[in-house]
Amino acid sequence: MQCDSFIFWNYFSYFYDSIPWFLEKLTKSLFSTILLELLCLHLAFLLFPSNLARTLLLLLVGLSAIALIVEGFLLYSYRSLITPYVLDAILQTNFKEAREFFIAFLNLKIFLIALGFLLAGYGYFKFFPTPQTTLSPRLIGIFFALYVLLSVIFIADVANRYFKHKPEPFAKLNENSLTRLFYSIRQYYGSTSFYTSYKQLVSNYQALRESYQGKISKSSDSPQHIVLVIGESTQRNFLEVYGYELPNTPFLRSFANNEGGGQLALFSDTIASFAQTKLALQHLLNFSNAGDSQWNQSLDLINLFSLAGYKTAVFSNQEVVGSEVNAFSSIASLADYKANLNKFITSSRIAESQITYDGFLLPFIQSALEQNPTESRLDIIHLMGTHFNYDKRYPKEFAKFNANDIHYPSFADKKQKEIIATYANAILYNDYILNEIFKIYAKSDSIIFYLSDHGESLYEYKGKLGHFVTSRFTAEVPFLALMSEEFIQKHKETAQKIQSAKDKPFVIDDLIHLLCDVAQIQVQDYNATKNPLSAEFNAKKIRIFNQKADYDKELKGEIAQPK
Repeated sequence: MQCDSFIFWNYFSYFYDSIPWFLEKLTKSLFSTILLELLCLHLAFLLFPSNLARTLLLLLVGLSAIALIVEGFLLYSYRSLITPYVLDAILQTNFKEAREFFIAFLNLKIFLIALGFLLAGYGYFKFFPTPQTTLSPRLIGIFFALYVLLSVIFIADVANRYFKHKPEPFAKLNENSLTRLFYSIRQYYGSTSFYTSYKQLVSNYQALRESYQGKISKSSDSPQHIVLVIGESTQRNFLEVYGYELPNTPFLRSFANNEGGGQLALFSDTIASFAQTKLALQHLLNFSNAGDSQWNQSLDLINLFSLAGYKTAVFSNQEVVGSEVNAFSSIASLADYKANLNKFITSSRIAESQITYDGFLLPFIQSALEQNPTESRLDIIHLMGTHFNYDKRYPKEFAKFNANDIHYPSFADKKQKEIIATYANAILYNDYILNEIFKIYAKSDSIIFYLSDHGESLYEYKGKLGHFVTSRFTAEVPFLALMSEEFIQKHKETAQKIQSAKDKPFVIDDLIHLLCDVAQIQVQDYNATKNPLSAEFNAKKIRIFNQKADYDKELKGEIAQPK
């Protein structure tokens, strides 16, 4: 069978497909890639005359070569494969923009790399002729039966996911370069895909903006810079500043020791609303309440501050579009200034394992501030934070702790302690990022709020690692305010209210009400009973976590336990 030439190209396909994923994903990716290639090759030679089969083979080789060049360029330039967002960028580009793009990016280096791959492929065909192989009828029958079985399993899996309304039933098509384009096209034009959902959310928020025109105002004495830093998967009990045994928050500790002169307000009793990024962000960034099915009908932070007279900026180190981040990315699209380290990534699987650190956002934040240092602005910074795999969240110089430093939970074995140590290191780097962000805004009238979308169980909840469970450990998140000296001087009353509120019970889905108070914004949706800075705050509010449990009655006293 003439299959060597096709597999030659797809070894390259496998290589660049695997770049964005963790090394432990390699075996699975290799298996799925080769399986599809063999299926295509064998079926072609089993079902069609040899001349037609060879034609199909050459067609597949050509498609593989094109995919290699296109996706190789995307990986080299944007760390992305073909995604719906890439298709959108192409379809929205006019001739002038396309010309400028080719001039800017298709340099001599890119051209020589592409030419090198093409010459290598040509040389392979020219100097290594493929040997002829004849299969026995029995072996042909075995192959055919095997592929029929695999096809039935694949179709049954897709049908099961489709009819049970599970997310992305055709997602397996995204795992191979030969089918990824078709999957992305389906995502782009499909009526139920996450990309369609993203576009609908953007359109909805644009309409909301129109309905609030002229209905929002702010005080002339509002702070100049309000910054919201959203972390990821960070449980507050693993921060030294919250009592953890390891010194992994030296920057925050220095402020907590009053070296910052009252510039830090550390909220001690704050919980997330959900143990999942998707659900938490749906309610964190607008006036909706946790559990509202029509959460996207509520006014969002970007529109709120923009209509109040603030400029808005969003800096993100997570994927642009995806089922987990659509609530965030749809709002972010409305900002005046946007910077995303993963410009075309629309897959959580890629984003979770990409190697860009949160520190790469810092120059964009610094540059945006320097361009317009005097304008009033809301900045939202979305970090990868301490998301699993934790050891991919920080550079090697922050690998300070190891398994020998871990004593909690007491029942954790050595391997588990090694993983917990990487979590402690990720928090150490996260503390560094907060320090660098504070330095950027420290000399202006600024206040920085930091929180995490949800917590994380470090084997504490029935021996489980991760979130998605209803537990104290996935509910309890850090929430703090860092105030510049100028902010404290200009807004003494607000600074005092923040310090007085730091021990009040709070849920992060009410954050927008607190921000209205700090920014002195007047809007009809504001509710003083949800704002811990207000004298009307309802400290007896029942805090339901994950829409399943009363945190104060059922979860707050939970202790770590093995499986």
